[in-house]
Amino acid sequence: MKKCISSILIISLIILFSSNIIIRSETQTTYLEIIKITPSNLQKQVSVYSAIIIKADYPIIKGVSFGLINLWDSKNAKVPLKVVIKSDTLIIQPSIKLEYLSEYHLCVPRDAVSDSRGKTFEKPILLTFQTSKLVPPSPQYMGRFDFSDKAGAVLDWPGSTIRGRFKGNTVSVKMLATDGESWFQVIIDGKTFPPIRVTNKSTEILISNKLKMGPHKIELIKRTEASVGNAIFRGFVYKNGIELPPDLFLERKIEFIGDSIMCGYGNESLDPTRKFTPRNENNYYSFSSVAARQLRAEQVTVAKSGMGIFPTKNVPKGILDFYSRTVCEVEKNSWNFKSWFPHVVVINMCANDLKTSPFPSPKRFVEEYLKLIKKVRSNYVNAYIICTYGIRLSVDGEAYAKKNIEAAVENMKVHGDKKIVSFRFPPQDTKKNGAGEEFHPSKATHQEMANMLAEEIKKLLNWS
Repeated sequence: MKKCISSILIISLIILFSSNIIIRSETQTTYLEIIKITPSNLQKQVSVYSAIIIKADYPIIKGVSFGLINLWDSKNAKVPLKVVIKSDTLIIQPSIKLEYLSEYHLCVPRDAVSDSRGKTFEKPILLTFQTSKLVPPSPQYMGRFDFSDKAGAVLDWPGSTIRGRFKGNTVSVKMLATDGESWFQVIIDGKTFPPIRVTNKSTEILISNKLKMGPHKIELIKRTEASVGNAIFRGFVYKNGIELPPDLFLERKIEFIGDSIMCGYGNESLDPTRKFTPRNENNYYSFSSVAARQLRAEQVTVAKSGMGIFPTKNVPKGILDFYSRTVCEVEKNSWNFKSWFPHVVVINMCANDLKTSPFPSPKRFVEEYLKLIKKVRSNYVNAYIICTYGIRLSVDGEAYAKKNIEAAVENMKVHGDKKIVSFRFPPQDTKKNGAGEEFHPSKATHQEMANMLAEEIKKLLNWS
């Protein structure tokens, strides 16, 4: 090992771990990325079979030192290898699994391979990598996505986010909708770009070809809710560029459960007499998403217009009929609640339950509300639960919600749950902030709600 001299790589180097991990060397920086490894697996320090792929700039053949390619573990023990050449690619296949949280040292002698004229690498390759230096894959997904479809990642919940990093000046996305249409907020390097509309006729959508050449970050955030349409993400396209590893996920996590207000229904319009239009629904500017950004937190949003806590005469299904789904509009598609653990769960529901006259019996309301928060608690034993109400309720409706939501919260506390609170949003001030479509909250009202909610979460969790 010590005979192999350290050098700057003059070739393209990629290390693939059974489609699970990638190490990419760019100049002198080494990245280790995870693909399709769940957080629970990482905590168990899983191991994976691996393939180290070194791509040269020319077709290669075995050189005089081909048999001296070696990989050592942290105890300086040799890792058994199978090494093959395919055209311009050297494939180094460890015969055993590589462990996470361990260090490995790869040495490829200068003349281990050569071209047909005997030309070899200018210097030997020495690569030391630690499998504890993990960063997420590119692209990076935030929200509920179904990866079982070979056509791509399927999503429909509002707020679902896809992130990428690249070096170049042009970016497009391969995406289509098989049901309805979907609108996406586009953020590049923290700046807002025109939204994109995805339909069943979409193939490759150009996002921008006028960026400054260099590294960039891109985010696509689903503005519209599931009932408007779904989307199938097939990847970013970086013309004349290269994909880079994205930033680490944020440590803080929040789950939001709600109805049309949380979706951002009609908030891009200031015409309260106007009926719903997909373009004017923007979850990116809903109070939940704005609060999450203020708190520097990842979010998962489970929200659907018209939903109540329980089924009614006008709405045959309640939120619990959808809450456990990965894709909202696909019934047999269960979400893995062990794959993501929020620090806080915010519930903003009851407005649709109070559209009946008379209101539901308090006994039934409390029972049904308890079913929802008990379901949440069974999934996340350590999360804070914040049960919110207000904003669009009548005077009588707010009094009803306050009394019965607080009764459900108190019931949980009596039975030992100390991490649950109720929280009131004041009625929306339409004279000050205007109103969105069908008198839903405007962006200005959402901003005020976000400010209040963020302060409450900071107080509860001691977040700065």
